Amino acid sequence: MDSWEKAVSVDENQPNAHLYLAEGFDQRGEPAAAARHWDAYLRFAAAHPDDPAAGAQQQISAAIQAADDQSRVNQANAALAGYRSAVAMAQRVGDHKLESLALAHLADLQEKTGDVKSAADSYQRGLALDARTGDPHAEAFDWFNYGQFLRRHGLPDELVYACMLNAEQLLASTGGAELETVKAVRRQVESRLGNKAGASQKNLPALLARAGGLPTQSF
Repeated sequence: MDSWEKAVSVDENQPNAHLYLAEGFDQRGEPAAAARHWDAYLRFAAAHPDDPAAGAQQQISAAIQAADDQSRVNQANAALAGYRSAVAMAQRVGDHKLESLALAHLADLQEKTGDVKSAADSYQRGLALDARTGDPHAEAFDWFNYGQFLRRHGLPDELVYACMLNAEQLLASTGGAELETVKAVRRQVESRLGNKAGASQKNLPALLARAGGLPTQSF
């Protein structure tokens, strides 16, 4: 990495070097340093939109990762702005998958900063996009996280259960540790529901629609 750092110290307009350094610092657990290079790349991309390194998907991914690092070093306002920028970029190019990812990260930080109503809205917007991406793994992950969010904020168990059951079904063909984690939480909620679990299984589509459309006043 030293040679790359020397290169950008001589000429900052080296987008690939900034990307390499940002990823390297992230791997080393140095988020503040990584964020500086994500930001440098994004500034270059904004100033040179026609450069091959300034692809839309790369910019969106970099914005999300920069915001992740800003969140890790307690720069919440900068991170929130970064996630919103990533959402806006993804909307402009019609990338539903990256837009959903940015919304999921935004929701997590909004909840951590106490803005639960906005977090609920972000989660729900992401879930609506997931249905259009054709990525069951990502969709399962978002339903699981949303279910956990509902659980933390005291929403009805039947809605939490619907989220977990849907996540489990989406992961059914993949197996592995993620599926086992979802199953474990689903069983916990199922135990709380008791005899009502059977009715929830039969009414799963309606419950999912209800969970995904909860008004923000519910939180």
